[in-house]
Amino acid sequence: MKIFQEGSVYIQKGDANEIIHMDPTNGRVMAALVETGGGFFCCGGGTDNLKFINIAGEQLVEWVREQEWILDYDEVKDMTEQEAMAFGHALAEEKNKIAAHYDKMSRKEREENYKEVYNQCEDLMKKMRQVAMFVNYLRGELDFEFPANVEPPKHAKLSKGPRKPIFSRVRSLFTA
Repeated sequence: MKIFQEGSVYIQKGDANEIIHMDPTNGRVMAALVETGGGFFCCGGGTDNLKFINIAGEQLVEWVREQEWILDYDEVKDMTEQEAMAFGHALAEEKNKIAAHYDKMSRKEREENYKEVYNQCEDLMKKMRQVAMFVNYLRGELDFEFPANVEPPKHAKLSKGPRKPIFSRVRSLFTA
């Protein structure tokens, strides 16, 4: 998730990790993330991925703004659980439309368009995972460590007891 402030952006460590690993040829972005984000790190599957880090620098902030796959806080902060679920379902439907269009292509067209279609579907899956985490935050199953100057949306109190891994929750939220 990304949260824009004056001249900077907060992103969750999990998203920063995705950015660092998504394009090894983009050294400018990686170097800036390491410098402003506190170092090169490897995120586990725990709550560390949900922590926000502040990224500054006009070019980097603009680059993050252009990344459609990173869920924008302003897009979801006022959503109810049901609205966030509907948003996640809409993303799944969009991915299915892209896949159906790809299936109708000739073999040659599929070979030529594979990388673009793959990237579009991956971006939608990343965003769906972020929406699923937001839904689970609203349900009280996850807790984000929002920056001190950001008013978090209201959510249920954190539930106690064992939780399913996040990826199985994503599947269960948006399966058609």
